[in-house]
Amino acid sequence: MTPIIHIHYSEYLDGVFDAYVRSIPAYKDWIRPDVQTVKDKAVTFSKAWDKAGPQILQCMCQNTGLEFKRNYFPVYVVCGNTRAYSNPIVIKSRFTADEFIECLTHELIHCLFVDNKDSAFVRATNGFADHVVLYAVMEYLLPGTVDKVVDMEAFPGNARYIKAMKQVKEAGFRSILEKCRGTATESCAK
Repeated sequence: MTPIIHIHYSEYLDGVFDAYVRSIPAYKDWIRPDVQTVKDKAVTFSKAWDKAGPQILQCMCQNTGLEFKRNYFPVYVVCGNTRAYSNPIVIKSRFTADEFIECLTHELIHCLFVDNKDSAFVRATNGFADHVVLYAVMEYLLPGTVDKVVDMEAFPGNARYIKAMKQVKEAGFRSILEKCRGTATESCAK
């Protein structure tokens, strides 16, 4: 099933994330974008997803052999947050449209894995290594994703993502996905 992705501004969550970001000492100089800018970004992101999203979702399911169990995903765009979330999907407004597509794809792969947690494909990820498989799927869908590891090294909280991207780069995304699709008994992230 191809789910409906509804991207919109959430006034309630925006207030929660505004307070959250302001409470973090490292973000003491953070400047909150005005509400209209955040609302405009939600519209821009929605239009960008409407163009790219259907093909991404189709290829995501086709490549993994998995299907979404849920038919609707609300995606909340907020003023800012330190990272994106997949349950519920919450993404900051300061992304470009392309960065938003990449971030939403990442979070939707998490949702796809959760929807199929008992499948052989997801079991083959061995839990801990799920970001390796996630980035292998992303590299298939959005070529060049794992090349962004250098951009991520500036942020200390990204160590596990960087490690996963490097593993995908070394092993090759096709090799990782073939192991998962073949339902190998070993972790497909090795």
